[in-house]
Amino acid sequence: MMMFLAVCFACLALSSHAAAQISFRASPQLVIETVNDDFTLECKIPAAITDVYMGIMVMIKQTSSGGDTELLNVLKASSDIEKTGGNRTEAEANLKNPDGEDASTFLRVKVLEPVSSDTGTYECQILYLDNAKNLQNVVSSVDVNVTAVPPPNYVPQETSSCECEEIWAEINNLKASVGSGVSESAVAAPASACQVSFTARFESRSGYQITDGETAVFDATTTNKGDAYDVSTGEFTAPCDGQYYFSVALRSQQDLDAGYVDGVIMADGVAVVRNHVEIQNKYR
Repeated sequence: MMMFLAVCFACLALSSHAAAQISFRASPQLVIETVNDDFTLECKIPAAITDVYMGIMVMIKQTSSGGDTELLNVLKASSDIEKTGGNRTEAEANLKNPDGEDASTFLRVKVLEPVSSDTGTYECQILYLDNAKNLQNVVSSVDVNVTAVPPPNYVPQETSSCECEEIWAEINNLKASVGSGVSESAVAAPASACQVSFTARFESRSGYQITDGETAVFDATTTNKGDAYDVSTGEFTAPCDGQYYFSVALRSQQDLDAGYVDGVIMADGVAVVRNHVEIQNKYR
């Protein structure tokens, strides 16, 4: 797509006299489809530049990544904005007139409902007469990237997931056996070799990027009693039969991190317990 917006009074021969620098910026430069409602391009001669007698022309054009061109808007001093393309742009402009009070020369364009085809290099060009009546030509450019957010990939919860209510019967039985004076051997503490624990974390203080379908390994430990946790693989090896309890806490430092994080306990390569937590936008 090619955007072309111009205000033109006349065309004169260019001078070799040094021209002023212009200000040209895009806000924002990284645009997210369906998240950003628009982005703005603003090109102007800064107010600090006093060597401007009269504005001749100001225009903005866009060259897409595929090199396509399309005329969308044209501005002329003697008429309103003429739209020859779509209606997704709003523009305002002014050229300095030596007989007028407004000394500004600028072109401001707002692109509405941006799409990926709006990605490209935008170039601003201004022609003006300096105080010595020399014609000056100044050009500046800025890149804009419009990207789409992929739809979330939801992982359905497996039907074989653990229902925690099922363990309460066993817990209640243990409570009853302790209360009724069952022999000490029935409730004896497990051997010290079975008493293991660990606290793992990400080695990088800033954390790691979590990608769909990939496993995030907590590659450093704060504690590792019994050396049952392997930081190289992220695997915990239970030394004895019994119950082990796990908890995981994640904190996102980026916007647009909404999605689901799955927690899975594997036994001999088979998922035996699965749970997932939904993470909303913003910090979590």
